[in-house]
Amino acid sequence: MTAFIDDTLKKARSHSRAEQMELIAALQKMLMPENSRLVFPGVFETPNIAGGRPCLGATRIPVFRVVKFLLDGVSEAEILEIFSSLTMIDIGVAQRYYQGREQELEAAILEEE
Repeated sequence: MTAFIDDTLKKARSHSRAEQMELIAALQKMLMPENSRLVFPGVFETPNIAGGRPCLGATRIPVFRVVKFLLDGVSEAEILEIFSSLTMIDIGVAQRYYQGREQELEAAILEEE
């Protein structure tokens, strides 16, 4: 199994960032509960997890929480310290997910405050 993972990672490095994101999303989907729904590459909604709000990957971290930190000027490095299970890729996913969904995520932020 380790050889398969190593080979897959080596091949993934030669692909575009978008293709890498698709691979990560596919792998995360395999790890997620059956009732999870992929709503964006790397973002899932699962009933009874984070109130059904979109979360990053196989975590229980809602996208809006990461976006709130970014909007508040918290650095990416600090966010990675706060959420140790996240990666820079997850932060990038949160930023791309936010684009075009500003009102939805900002409403979620206001509900939490």
